Amino acid sequence: MKIAVIALVVFIMLGGGTFSVLKWLQVGPFAPEPEVDVAMVDTDEPPVFIDLDPLLVNVFEGDTVATTVQISVKIEALGSDNAELVNENIPKITDMFLRDLHSFLPRIMKNGGERIDIFVIKKRLKLMADRLYPDGRINDVLIQSVSEGS
Repeated sequence: MKIAVIALVVFIMLGGGTFSVLKWLQVGPFAPEPEVDVAMVDTDEPPVFIDLDPLLVNVFEGDTVATTVQISVKIEALGSDNAELVNENIPKITDMFLRDLHSFLPRIMKNGGERIDIFVIKKRLKLMADRLYPDGRINDVLIQSVSEGS
């Protein structure tokens, strides 16, 4: 019984120490939220829609290509300054979308069956855009069409 009480006190002390270190280093759940620069997001100007080239994603099953998915995407940027930045970085944005979709599409197609859920893909691409530009330069990612072929 005496050993159990000592072990419990040691675990409580370790937990408190871990909590204190995480809070002091601002890591994990204590990390500060990224601040959105309000000056960068101009809501007075109308949104600008930027077309991307169709994203072609090969879905592999074993060693062969099971299907090819073509996704037509538009990016919505608020203001001309944000649109210029997005136009300059279209190759970077397209590369990030393609790298993520190559790993994401096979998982949702395996779990969901044959139909591809457009809303899930839209949310995933918006998440990737927010990771690339956390300051809100890309307002939304719009999916024009999704076609699947063999």
